[in-house]
Amino acid sequence: MTLLPTLNRLTLLKQFLNSAVEANTTTPGLILVDFQDYENNKLAYEDLRKFFPNNNWAYYFTQSIKMGDKIREVWPVLKELNVEWVNVLNDDHYIVTKEWDKKLRAKLNGYNFVTCNDNWNTPLKAAGATVFSMELLETLDIPIYPPGMQHLFIDDFWETIGRATGCWDIDMSVLIEHRHALKGQSPQDDTFRSTYGTGQDLTKSEVWQNDQKVCHLYLKENLSTIVNRIRELKGLFPISYHS
Repeated sequence: MTLLPTLNRLTLLKQFLNSAVEANTTTPGLILVDFQDYENNKLAYEDLRKFFPNNNWAYYFTQSIKMGDKIREVWPVLKELNVEWVNVLNDDHYIVTKEWDKKLRAKLNGYNFVTCNDNWNTPLKAAGATVFSMELLETLDIPIYPPGMQHLFIDDFWETIGRATGCWDIDMSVLIEHRHALKGQSPQDDTFRSTYGTGQDLTKSEVWQNDQKVCHLYLKENLSTIVNRIRELKGLFPISYHS
């Protein structure tokens, strides 16, 4: 299941959907839209239905506005659907590689997550599509975003886990461009400013400060447990840590 959180970015969303169609996307997806955003742009959102990649795509309306909150809100639905994998994309992504979803899913093994080429930060960063084995997420009891994280540092979070456990795979043959405002490929709109603030120093934004703190604190307190849970999932012996 692909999750696509979006917020008042209808032009970017349309571009993404067109790219998904061109790339022969066959897997299901949920576009996460908060109720107020939908009401403010109802006609435009309804018009975009005709651009959905296949009949298994739909809107899911949330009370939440921030990306992390939206994913945590929809998580019980994914568990009820008993999905085997979950993928996160953004409205400023643009899919280039045909049958990207089949190629990335084929690399899942139950205890890993897979990223791809985003024509920007890869391979050093976890970027492009991020496709998780659901069994991995359920073993860690983390609905992709740890508690309190809203948007940023999610790549740092999973990179740290991936490097510590070997559960991160990268397929550079799959290209999903991240046409980010920081690259000048999309506008620095209200949605951008709600995350990065309005000042010159992006690191001073409220979301940046919060998510950096949440990321570092959660990993400091839980990384050793995370490592051993993944080792157990892989059939390996746990590691004993001594302070």
